[in-house]
Formats: sequence, C-alpha cells, structure tokens
Amino acid sequence: MRSIRSMAALAAAIPILGILKTAAAQDDLLVDANGYIGVYSTSGQTLIRPFIVLGAPALGLASDGSNIYVAIDSSIREYSYAGAQGIQFPVYTGFSGGPAGIALSGDDIFVTQANGLGEYTTSGQTVNNSFTGFIGSPDALAISGDDLFVATALAPDIVGTGKIGEYNTSGTLVAGPVVSGLTNPISLAISGSDLFVLDTGLAGPNGVINEYTLNGTFVTQIASGLTQPLSMAVDGSDIFVLDEAGTMSEYSTSGTELNSALFTGLGSEWGPMTVTDLPEPALATLFSAAAFLALRRRRSRSRF
Repeated sequence: MRSIRSMAALAAAIPILGILKTAAAQDDLLVDANGYIGVYSTSGQTLIRPFIVLGAPALGLASDGSNIYVAIDSSIREYSYAGAQGIQFPVYTGFSGGPAGIALSGDDIFVTQANGLGEYTTSGQTVNNSFTGFIGSPDALAISGDDLFVATALAPDIVGTGKIGEYNTSGTLVAGPVVSGLTNPISLAISGSDLFVLDTGLAGPNGVINEYTLNGTFVTQIASGLTQPLSMAVDGSDIFVLDEAGTMSEYSTSGTELNSALFTGLGSEWGPMTVTDLPEPALATLFSAAAFLALRRRRSRSRF
C-alpha cells in the first residue's frame, strides 16, 4: 500500500515538472516581494515561490544568467541558481545610505547609493566609487554596451527635478542630462536602442512609462495613470510593471495594455524585478527537490 501511495505522489509531481520545463524555454521574471524572491513566467505562471528567502526586502535585483545579485541592507549579495537558497555571500558592504539600483556588465557590478554610483567586481573589489556629476540622489540605472544611464531626483515630490544622465563604464559623464523634467524616475530599462522610464509622478494615479531613444529623444508614452508603481522590466516587446499593491501588469512596447493583472497578491515593499533565462538544469534540480520534499510529506502523512 505504501508503494502505491508513493507512486501516486510521484505521479502528482510529474505534471508540475513538465509545466515548468516547458516554461524554461522562455524568459522568466525574478521578482522580490517583501524579502521573498520568486520566479514567474512572462506568460503568467508562478514557477517557484519562494525561490530565495532574503530575510529583508531587496532594493535592487540583477541576474547574469548564472548568478543573482541582490542589493539589500548595506550590501550586495550573490546567489547561485544551483541551490540558490543555500549559497550567498556579501560582494560588498558598507554602502553609505544603502545600495539601490544595480546593473551588471561582464564581471562588474554598478550600484547606485545615496552618495553616488560605484563600480565593483563580482568578487567584491572596488573598481571605481567616485562617479561624479549627479544632482540629487542616484536611484535607478540601466546599462547598454559601455554606457550607463542613471536616474536621479533632487526631490521626489517636486515635478521637473528628475533627470537621467549618461556615463561610460569608466566613470566619465557622457551627457547629463539626456532626459529631464521628470518627477521620480524609479526604474529604467533598455531594449535595443530604446530607453524606457518608469516615473511614479506625484502621489496617486500619476505614474507613467515613457519611451525615449538612447540619445534622449522622446518617442511616446507607453502608459499613464499608474498607481504607486515600483519597478519595471522589459522583455522583447513586453513591459512588466509591479505596483505597491502587489499587482503586476503587462503592456506592449507600442502602448497596448495586454494584462492589467498578470499576477496579483505579490505583496511588495520595494519590488525590484529583472528578466532572466533561468537555466533548465537549475529548474530541473530545484523541481526534483521540490517533488522529493512533497513525496516525503505525503509519506509522513500516510503513516498516521
């Protein structure tokens, strides 16, 4: 009887693995919700939740396809996809005011903090922590080739003080600002030759997503009337936006709302997210472990 129950439990786990392996062929979303990073498909499936338990809300999130880097408290943590919940170490500690935005370029990590922008290696060495030329506090950033786009706001609640400056990865100011007149640019994303800017605006449903060329020319407004948006990610022709209510909506880069509630109930405080292609071996390992644990739980229950 016990072997029959075990086979039934294993059979119940197999469809889950099949769904997730199918989803692994497409890009995935890594999203932090109050200290719990989950993996979600861009088509609306919850793949792993939680994937990583942080113990505190993340402020920034980036992935290079092999590792996940998290800006949290006063440090940057690195997690491996293989056994992500068991491997972590501080890449760098001692940020003044805490790290916020984070972006990767090869073996380098670029991090915004209260007093500027720093560059560090993924092994924790300081490369350059003296990027200058900011007016206000740097927050969001995005990288395209050798160029960094950094969003700052002199005062988040004063219209027109938000700007986006462009630097090269050696720390030289290329153009500042390339975009101005913003209120609170909280999240940046680059797709091809386009720069997407999530601006929360003033309190209430005043958030917008604007599209610019990389030289700062306004292209179009993708979305408006957003209520307390937190973060944004772009995957091909799709834009994903998470708000403080824990709802993720989806838009096309042409401005069409595709799904007003792709996910709900995520429960977010800062809500950073990033697009990644979670390696299939990692998915297989994680879900095999999940199936094994489910099997053990069912066996334990069957004994009583």
